[in-house]
Amino acid sequence: KTIKQLDLSSSNVGKVDFSKFEHLESLDLSCCNDLTAEQFNSIPNKASLITLNLEQINVQNFDLSGFTRLKSLILYGSKNLKAAQLSSISLEAKASMEDLDLTFISLKNFKFSGFTGLKKISLSYTEDLTAAQFNAISIKAKASIESLDLSNTVVTDFDFSGFIALKKLTLKETKNLTSAQFN
Repeated sequence: KTIKQLDLSSSNVGKVDFSKFEHLESLDLSCCNDLTAEQFNSIPNKASLITLNLEQINVQNFDLSGFTRLKSLILYGSKNLKAAQLSSISLEAKASMEDLDLTFISLKNFKFSGFTGLKKISLSYTEDLTAAQFNAISIKAKASIESLDLSNTVVTDFDFSGFIALKKLTLKETKNLTSAQFN
């Protein structure tokens, strides 16, 4: 099939054979509760995907390593996501990714290294995001980010300097914010 965009959001996909979709550039599987790791991992030509939406699904054992051209990865509220899965994303994909949504995701042991081309990142409702993790975002990455959402996140000692391209900063219901963090 030559389908390039496939939106299956909120669908029952338990019987879908993804191996038939060889030319996908955009795939929305948000809220597909019956999607299995076996199905997901059988997606062919992962390198062609540019946009991947896995919002609100169980991503346990999903292999993210083959997606080398991703520009947008939406993991909002995904269940059972491990730092190792995010770390397995290729350096090429991390460097070219522009939009990363980690809202409601546990970021324990997650490292932002390699994500140098981000323009938009959502880290809202991430209870375990530490200042050490946030402040370790590379200077190059900080310089490219235009939109940063930290809504409902404890931002004690987060350093906002270096975000020179920032056009939109969302800090709704943020805790422990001080003016010194913007020097």
